[in-house]
Amino acid sequence: MRGGATVAIPYGHDSFAHAGARNTFGAQLAAGYYLTDPDMTPFGDLVFDVGPTLTQATDDRGPATTTLLITPAFRTHMGRNWYVLAGIDVPVTNPQPYDFQATVGLMKVF
Repeated sequence: MRGGATVAIPYGHDSFAHAGARNTFGAQLAAGYYLTDPDMTPFGDLVFDVGPTLTQATDDRGPATTTLLITPAFRTHMGRNWYVLAGIDVPVTNPQPYDFQATVGLMKVF
């Protein structure tokens, strides 16, 4: 299990006018399952998880928008403190900002 909460407050005298930036609240929660032991390189600590991400606009500079994403993902230890992780964000609320969005990362733990 993992989770978190965020608050985003754009700053600058014209950040909303030029970029449409808004104050938002976000929350994430994910549950996953480890399939392999840590020493099974390159598939050590292989974990699959799924989690929702909620983003809610909290200002009055536009419509009250709420976006809910469901993200199936995985992470694996490649050895020598290197990890590969990936997920696909799938929006489930309307209007949808996009159909889906993939995220892939390479991470080094120091």
